[in-house]
Amino acid sequence: MWEVELISTDTIKPSSPTPDHLRTFKLSRRDQISPSIFIRILLFYPSPSPSPTIAIEFVQKLKTSLSQTLTLFYPLAGRINTQDYTVDCNDQGVDFLVAKVNGQMHDFLDDPDPAVGDKLLPCDMASARSGRDVLLAVQVNGFDCGGTTVGVGISHKLADGTSMAAFLNGWAAMARDAGDVVVPTFDGPALFPPIKALPMDPFSLTTKDNLSFRRFVFDAPNMARLLRGDHGGGPIASRPTRVEAVSALICRCYMKARRESTRAIVVLHAVCLRKRMVPPLPESSFGNLNTVLVTSLPPEGEEECHEDMQHSLERQLREALRVIDGDYIRELQDPHGPIKELELLNALKETYSKDGVDILTFSSWCRFPLYEVDFGWGRPIWVCTGRFFAMNATVLMDSNSGDGIEAWVCLEEEVMANFERDEELLSFVSLPSPAAAEAYKLK
Repeated sequence: MWEVELISTDTIKPSSPTPDHLRTFKLSRRDQISPSIFIRILLFYPSPSPSPTIAIEFVQKLKTSLSQTLTLFYPLAGRINTQDYTVDCNDQGVDFLVAKVNGQMHDFLDDPDPAVGDKLLPCDMASARSGRDVLLAVQVNGFDCGGTTVGVGISHKLADGTSMAAFLNGWAAMARDAGDVVVPTFDGPALFPPIKALPMDPFSLTTKDNLSFRRFVFDAPNMARLLRGDHGGGPIASRPTRVEAVSALICRCYMKARRESTRAIVVLHAVCLRKRMVPPLPESSFGNLNTVLVTSLPPEGEEECHEDMQHSLERQLREALRVIDGDYIRELQDPHGPIKELELLNALKETYSKDGVDILTFSSWCRFPLYEVDFGWGRPIWVCTGRFFAMNATVLMDSNSGDGIEAWVCLEEEVMANFERDEELLSFVSLPSPAAAEAYKLK
């Protein structure tokens, strides 16, 4: 049913040449250890004009403002040199694709199909659709109804989720001629200088052929029930956050879905360092400024996956997060800091080497200002990620209402078949789970 026709492909370069003294940009060691993938995002907007086609003036405004924005985020228009951990800021530019979608946006939002969503993006996880080694790619898609989707892929070698949100809001502010365009800072290379002893992809993601990708929506009422648990009358400090509660539930349901597996579980959670540094860094500090929170769960059978474990997992995540303070970050800034992170992970693997270990990875995009990205025709009615085929990986995002969570989960097919039928999980998940169809119809 869904056909996506590519109309044009352009290269957008910075509106002003990058000065000579900025032509070589050093990657930080946090950039070094980030995986060589694209962070991908889709933003859905209702019709910006009465015309049922992509309005030429809107596309041109996006191109012009993107060109202007690239003068501020100049490394994105360059190319990575993996030999010396730098970006050649040569202004070669970024991809800008325009496509037409055969269908109505509200039909897609009624029952979002991630496979169709991938067609609205300018890249897959590993490479741009153009085949070029760009660090940023954009695809603007027009639906028959006039609705528009902006798909963006940004290299994880240069940016984390916070940086992606900062770039998108900077570009949007430029497009609507706002006077509050935030100028990014590039603090990472000075705080975390690159080291040659560190490989470029030590935390590479595990991919397999038999992986299954699903979206699970925890709406506001179900989220409130999950958060209450037995914490209802307890002190606020002891209550879990939305991310802690959903992460713990996914871990428990994963343990049950494995059935009789005796493998231990190591949980990796990406944690932003900006607000935890001394002094704190602004959200506009561009680059990979994060670390990995590591917790482990010993091998346990299905009978052990009871309700008390939910609270135990929430507590483990919260206590592990407290460790990431100013002193911990200073250790990371030590030249051997990233190596210590790898040694910790390898030590956990060695501890459970007899029966092996399953690694679950979580990345939370909650509270990112993605629903504030306004190019001049209003805020998006829905924001989502593209499919990622990385084993046992989960991305958590705010629902369009702001008080729920959408969990995008990738598991082995056999495990997913058990996971998505888990009665406890289903008791908290909204079914069916339209994205923002009602919000669209109200526009």
